[in-house]
Amino acid sequence: MRSFRLEKFNRREGWDKKYAPVAIGPIDAKEYKRQGFWPLLEGQLKREGRYLDIGCGVGGWLRFLRGRGFMVEGVEIAEQTVERLVQAGMDGVKTGSIT
Repeated sequence: MRSFRLEKFNRREGWDKKYAPVAIGPIDAKEYKRQGFWPLLEGQLKREGRYLDIGCGVGGWLRFLRGRGFMVEGVEIAEQTVERLVQAGMDGVKTGSIT
């Protein structure tokens, strides 16, 4: 029988590694419209509402929704990714986690 050791996964480092090669920049709105839950989400959002994208990653949904006039802020656990977003001019994004 093989034995193996489970190492504790560091979520901040893990997500930063995943997002490191992903460019932060303009998005292709068609890509977001094609996602299956967009019609459901679109029907629930109100223009006068404020929304929070928990686990916003590299900010694609933030840019997509803001581009449609919605007020959206983001929370992301990956500190380096948030720093990259801020450096790219993305406001309203904070480092944190929801537990």
